[in-house]
Amino acid sequence: CILALLNGWFQGMGYPPYAKNMVTWFSRSERGAWWSWWNVSHNLGGGIIAPLATLGIYLFGTWHSIFFFPALISIVLAVVTFFLLKDTPQSCGLPPIEEYKHETVATEVKDENKTTFKEIFYKY
Repeated sequence: CILALLNGWFQGMGYPPYAKNMVTWFSRSERGAWWSWWNVSHNLGGGIIAPLATLGIYLFGTWHSIFFFPALISIVLAVVTFFLLKDTPQSCGLPPIEEYKHETVATEVKDENKTTFKEIFYKY
């Protein structure tokens, strides 16, 4: 139970930084396509684990490799991502994405009639 809780806790920490990166690096018109690729990547990752585990058994000759071979690949990819991923386009000397794509930033429209949480929860 504790391991499942920790697993969910740490996996849940992946979404907020990714969402920030998506908003920073892609314009509004591009985000839908890139979000869909990101969602597909979860399914691809789940589908590729069995062939990777099988390859690990083939390469190392032990069933223990089904645990360490995919983990090793994940660690290598994490290190590569750590060094290649940049925070913002500006940190690379590029203009902000809105300026580059010539898109205007939508301004917030404040609603005079704010709906309360209780109304949303019980009415809708």
